[in-house]
Amino acid sequence: MFLLIELCFTALSIAIACAFPNLGANWFERCEQMFGRLAHRRGLAILVVGLAALAVRAAVLPILPIPEPAIQDEFSYLLASDTFAH
Repeated sequence: MFLLIELCFTALSIAIACAFPNLGANWFERCEQMFGRLAHRRGLAILVVGLAALAVRAAVLPILPIPEPAIQDEFSYLLASDTFAH
């Protein structure tokens, strides 16, 4: 079912892209300029990428919770991390 929905959205996106090739060009140019200015400030760029990764993970947490260890090796990683934390 989800594959069919994805295929329909993909076909619709391709049709819109072929019919209106310049749709959104101004928006993409503004985004490119904004990210270009951000890229010149290396420390701020690293901070933004790190915070964005944490924010996305926090936003997805209700849908994809923290995985429980299932393989023996994963338990050893938890033990090692707990040991190093203490």
